[in-house]
Amino acid sequence: EASTRSGVGTPGNERVDGFIVGYRTGTTKSSNVHGRMARLNQAGRLSFGPGKRVAITRKRSIATGADVIEVSRKLDRVDAETLMRMIASDPEVAYVEPDLRVH
Repeated sequence: EASTRSGVGTPGNERVDGFIVGYRTGTTKSSNVHGRMARLNQAGRLSFGPGKRVAITRKRSIATGADVIEVSRKLDRVDAETLMRMIASDPEVAYVEPDLRVH
């Protein structure tokens, strides 16, 4: 099962709108951007009710091969953890964590 590296409970309860998603080596989606985005957007639709759904866009890949993604609205701790758990339920995901800015 994929890990979720929370850290969402940052000082001041910072809301997050970005995440880093790493994929297991050798998985189909680790080499297919369209497949990854389809699964991520499905997670954004299924994680919340109709009024709270989020759209997900891919910002870039990083040196580790993980994707940096952005959601359509800032999420509080509960919503961020809900989305991370849904993304992590994909068997091809190795980990998901918030993309927190270091101040």
